[in-house]
Amino acid sequence: MGTVTRVINQSSLAEALDDAELQGMLYQELKIIARSKLRNHDQITGLNTTSLVHDAFIKLDQAEQKDEGQVWTGRKHFYATAALVMRQILVDQARKKLAVKRGDGVKSQPLDDVERKVAANCEELVIINEALEDMQKIDMGLAELVHLKFFVGLSSQETADLLGCSKKTIDREWNKAKALLKRLVKTRG
Repeated sequence: MGTVTRVINQSSLAEALDDAELQGMLYQELKIIARSKLRNHDQITGLNTTSLVHDAFIKLDQAEQKDEGQVWTGRKHFYATAALVMRQILVDQARKKLAVKRGDGVKSQPLDDVERKVAANCEELVIINEALEDMQKIDMGLAELVHLKFFVGLSSQETADLLGCSKKTIDREWNKAKALLKRLVKTRG
């Protein structure tokens, strides 16, 4: 078991942040997740990897303080929590941009191609997030899979290792998840 996994399995965020070495390891893990999340959404939000990680640390710390030092139940829990926090940050940024683009009631002006693309991507991110919330009500396991593959950016093999099942199972479930997500997005779009 790697050092980061041991830290995640045995520590609260507060304990990890008290140790500079452990903080550095967790920071690197969060940067990997952030890079993955921003790969498709950096133009939408205007955030970079560092700012997303810093915002995530703040939100994770605030959430943990409310839960009075809750210990992560494992690497899967850490990844899922970190990815969820980053998704929330990205969706909040997209919603803010959409509000500005819509002018908060001010008559709209013609947009150039770049602004149209950013606005469309913001709307797409918000719709995907809402569809994923609907998916959680239907099938929590499929929603978790989408979260890990789409938002965290894990490969099928990494996801299989994390969830303790075969890659073939992940691939089969991923196909079901994509079909359900597509249907849910369609009902929202």
